[in-house]
Amino acid sequence: MIQVEYHSSFSTVFELLSGITSQDKFNRRIGIVARLKSSGVKIIWKSVPSILREDVLKLDKDYDIEATKMMYELIDNSTSYEDLNNFEFELGGNTYNLNTLIEHDSNINQNLQNNWNELTSKVDTALRKAAKLMDFDLNYIHNNLDYLLENTLIPMIGGDACIHHPQYVEWKDQVINGELSEWAKGGIWGSYNTLINGHTTGKNDAVDYLHLVYAKGMDYFISDDKFFSRLPSNDIFECEFLTVDSFFKLTSPGRAEGQVLPFALNAKNKT
Repeated sequence: MIQVEYHSSFSTVFELLSGITSQDKFNRRIGIVARLKSSGVKIIWKSVPSILREDVLKLDKDYDIEATKMMYELIDNSTSYEDLNNFEFELGGNTYNLNTLIEHDSNINQNLQNNWNELTSKVDTALRKAAKLMDFDLNYIHNNLDYLLENTLIPMIGGDACIHHPQYVEWKDQVINGELSEWAKGGIWGSYNTLINGHTTGKNDAVDYLHLVYAKGMDYFISDDKFFSRLPSNDIFECEFLTVDSFFKLTSPGRAEGQVLPFALNAKNKT
């Protein structure tokens, strides 16, 4: 039997909490949160925005991470929906409560989807035809990374900066070779898939891309979300993407099929 170390993420916790929009949803999700807290699964308290802000751009702290962690740690078996709704605190000059997370979740999803579809809608026919003659591999990713990054990073340099500016080149190198590498690969795959097949980003796909940051340093990414099953399997990513059943067949032979994980997991082999 393969021995693995399990991890979950800030994004999973954030989505669990921001989905508590009613008493009924609280009743369904509070048990999942409690199981996650008692499971021994390690939480990766980072996100694409926090890594980009703090580690790459060296800007001030992303307080959304700490706020989500504080709310997560508040919850136990005695927590009521009223308790959670009344929990409010100041952090980084902002007021946080459950409604803050709900609003952030809605805004993140909508903004990501709109930005992605706007970006890909500007691609002309010639570029689409050229992409169909190319293989999606690591060379393609490196050659097209500017497509994903330049609109975000170049304005932060200012002036007449371009993709050859030393600061941009340094940031770009940190992205593709650092903690954001798997997210960047996913973003370029998404643009390639759009060029080849004309697919636009689905309602939840934009947020799914953010989860790819947690594939970094892992051996397995475990999810039944069909988004992850569509990712390329030609050694592009550091980890293997598996459904829940496939993962347990690999690590726990004989375990009953139909096992459902109440929260998203990543795993790496124990050494």
